[in-house]
Amino acid sequence: TSSPTSSPASEPTSSPTSSPTSSPSATPTSAPITSDEVTGEIDVPINPSATSEIFVSMPPSNSGSLLILSKVSEDNEHDVQIARSYDGNPWETLQPLLLPVDCQQDPCVVTIPSHASVSAIHYIIRDYNPPAKTNDQSFAKLLLQATYGPTQESLHEAKSLGSAEAWVRDQIDKPASLHRAHYRQRTNGYIK
Repeated sequence: TSSPTSSPASEPTSSPTSSPTSSPSATPTSAPITSDEVTGEIDVPINPSATSEIFVSMPPSNSGSLLILSKVSEDNEHDVQIARSYDGNPWETLQPLLLPVDCQQDPCVVTIPSHASVSAIHYIIRDYNPPAKTNDQSFAKLLLQATYGPTQESLHEAKSLGSAEAWVRDQIDKPASLHRAHYRQRTNGYIK
């Protein structure tokens, strides 16, 4: 493909342009896709060209989801994450490959280099939507962050209080405990 020029065309076009409308069209119009341009789809392999770069138009991510473009090895055993988009944010490149990601226009475009020597490598976009956390998982995370770790007893106690705010209020209302008292109960002060 040829790159756009910064100067205008030497002659005006003879066809009229359409007038603007007040509402968006049902089917968006886009530039024709050449052999070096591909529209990325989730879970559909993208096979690199042996002779030239491929420009992949990346789909946008939704709120609460994570899209990852990965390079998959010949044996389908290993993949290397190349780019990601999450929560509706633009695509961003990832280490170690650092392939070019251009988000100046919508949609973002990732440039995939040619692979003349390797034929079985492909790229794929995967969508990761984590399942909703269970009540036990939410309270276990709270106890992992606020204590030295959950026990079955502390997890049951936190769940019985019903919310993180209620658990924090309960902890504030308890009498303070000191490490010194715990230490003195378990050591002999006469041994040096």
